[in-house]
Amino acid sequence: MVQIFHEGNSMSKYLNEYSEADLKWWLLPAEDDLKKLKITWWSKWESWDDQLHRDLAVEKCGLQTSSGEIGTFTNYAQLDDILQDLHMYECFMKFGYGRATADCNLGVKGGRMSREEAVEIVKEKDGAFPEKYLSDYLEYFKMTEGEFWAVIDSFANTDVLEKVDGRWRLKPAMVKGLEKGYVCSL
Repeated sequence: MVQIFHEGNSMSKYLNEYSEADLKWWLLPAEDDLKKLKITWWSKWESWDDQLHRDLAVEKCGLQTSSGEIGTFTNYAQLDDILQDLHMYECFMKFGYGRATADCNLGVKGGRMSREEAVEIVKEKDGAFPEKYLSDYLEYFKMTEGEFWAVIDSFANTDVLEKVDGRWRLKPAMVKGLEKGYVCSL
């Protein structure tokens, strides 16, 4: 039997409070019907163009861009919550690439920048920690600053990162590999 949860809760627990008709859009199809579904992604038919979607969201929905970017050059992606910035910092800590790499990949793919331009942005911006949200993270996780940094540091990928002046940075060999195209998906 497949177990599917929404926000950590089985939706069937709400059937006591609401009718199945009330929950129509929250309940999934029967298991036999689920097996008939073919899963796919929109990007199979249309390439993702972050700037096109930004422009549409600004025009049609009133999207407001950020006043400042953290770890990248864009000010319109991943604005959902402040944990997005921490998530991308953790990607850098675990894998050696962060938000600038993700955004530059889209820029290169979309023909809006050269690979060389992207490499310079990645070298400058990837791995930036969202300092302005540190107190929010400490409160949210109920941690001291020392505990927080101990957890962050425990996930550092020391194969690609080294700590310099208290900050994690790509090792020089990784930077050279990035420049030559041996590492990263740029």
